Amino acid sequence: MSLTRQLRDEHDRIRRRLREWDDLLVELESSVGTFAALRLKEEVHWVRSEVLPHLDAEESIVFPMLSERAPDASATLRRLSDDHAQLRELIAQLTELAWRRQLGTATNAQAQELLKTLRWRLLDHIAREDGALPPLLLQTLSADEDAELLQRWQKQIASITAQPVSDSQSPTPSLTLTDLNGRIHAWLDECLLRHLEALTACHRTLPKAMIERRIKRAGNRFSVKRQIKLSGRAHKKRGGE
Repeated sequence: MSLTRQLRDEHDRIRRRLREWDDLLVELESSVGTFAALRLKEEVHWVRSEVLPHLDAEESIVFPMLSERAPDASATLRRLSDDHAQLRELIAQLTELAWRRQLGTATNAQAQELLKTLRWRLLDHIAREDGALPPLLLQTLSADEDAELLQRWQKQIASITAQPVSDSQSPTPSLTLTDLNGRIHAWLDECLLRHLEALTACHRTLPKAMIERRIKRAGNRFSVKRQIKLSGRAHKKRGGE
């Protein structure tokens, strides 16, 4: 494993998750309020727990080293850093919007537009990094330096992901009655979703159980018929004797 491989693997995981946003965008388009709001909240949690630590590691480990070792790449690194700033701003906006959507003070159309923008910007940024960072790392690092930076990267990511992720940008303000009512409804929505997921899981296994019972009953009937037939044959044989 090299640092270049680590970067590419993480980029691939981000791409795969972003492709799954198609379903969420369809849900937002069809105005499925409760499910869309909860799914939006889940994606915000993923962005803050996976994408932000990735950006942090690049800024604290990769960019400073390349800035020192590859001064000719300063324009490229500046562009990538600007991308990061824009992505952080979009993630902050999405975090706030997801909370407002769950409270009912933001619309599905607003969420859909912001998700599309963030996905496009993030995919564009990853493509730019995939084209720029691997050649620079291969030209700049020795095998020992690569191993050392990879270890630092993995250690930093592990330390960040081990911490609980807050889905808010600032300390919780004093709650108004409207905010409290919204939080109660949000909690009830989550309970409803978990209940429906459990019911869905039961319904998925129900047909299989029914089929197995029918097969078992059919097998029993076949066994009984076979025993009757064999018994009849035995009776005729004894009668013939």
